[in-house]
Amino acid sequence: MSIVARSNDGELKKQLQRSPNGEGDTAQGFYIIGADGKLYGWNNTHYIPNILRFMDSALDAFRHNPPEQVEISQEQAARSYSIQPDSTTSIVQIFTRVSPLPAACDELNRSVGRDYMWIYADDVEDILSTSESASAFPLPRNLVARLVRFHLIDNVRGEPDEWESSDVKLADFSANLVGTNEDAKHFVFHGKYSQETSNHGRGQEGTLDGEFDILTATKKMANFRAFGKATVWGESTFTPGAPKGKFGLLTAMIPANDAPANLIAPHAVWDDGKEYHAPDLTLTENPSK
Repeated sequence: MSIVARSNDGELKKQLQRSPNGEGDTAQGFYIIGADGKLYGWNNTHYIPNILRFMDSALDAFRHNPPEQVEISQEQAARSYSIQPDSTTSIVQIFTRVSPLPAACDELNRSVGRDYMWIYADDVEDILSTSESASAFPLPRNLVARLVRFHLIDNVRGEPDEWESSDVKLADFSANLVGTNEDAKHFVFHGKYSQETSNHGRGQEGTLDGEFDILTATKKMANFRAFGKATVWGESTFTPGAPKGKFGLLTAMIPANDAPANLIAPHAVWDDGKEYHAPDLTLTENPSK
């Protein structure tokens, strides 16, 4: 942030100015920075020709004013700058799309929302212990809260405002143990959910159906696959351009087998991740445990 604060870029300074409601302060965008901390360029755009021009301009500035020679220690190079999952954590990759695409809507609605979801060892232990007494059972409360507050959300056009506990009106998720062999237990699940802000300006209601295995050897979740359909309305602070009225949102969840999965935390993970691990969920009519 010190590099950002020293920038003379007028547009960046304008973006950094906090709005009267306190929601406009953001340093997001593309940066090109030298190893010595010299800022060569910033831009906050989705338009590919503008990104290419930005990269060419920054490269030209780099050539005319190269960075100072600096020594970067092995300790600095190896340091993690974001929270990373424990080896016992199962990771799921999430994709979100607006579909069907309404006519004449903002071009950004053609984008794909991407995120990762973490499923913790205690979620898995809870599922295993509960499934011993009944083939049909509610999914763990923390896992359900993580889903409905942070991951079942319209993140297609940018970074969404996460759902507050009070926004969640329904979160009914149950699973069934449908198969067991020496390698794993196989489960299927179904969920119904709805969220709406207090001013009724943003909300959604939908369903999520999926399946997963719990491996006998590692007690980790594997082969997690789910598909959801929702009806959505409104937009978040940093997801402008939503289609007018109500529109469809599709969510797909698959195992995260790519390298970035262990380096990029879920969008909702901040600081030490405690709130993400056990998010608050207060429902008056939800039987989930």
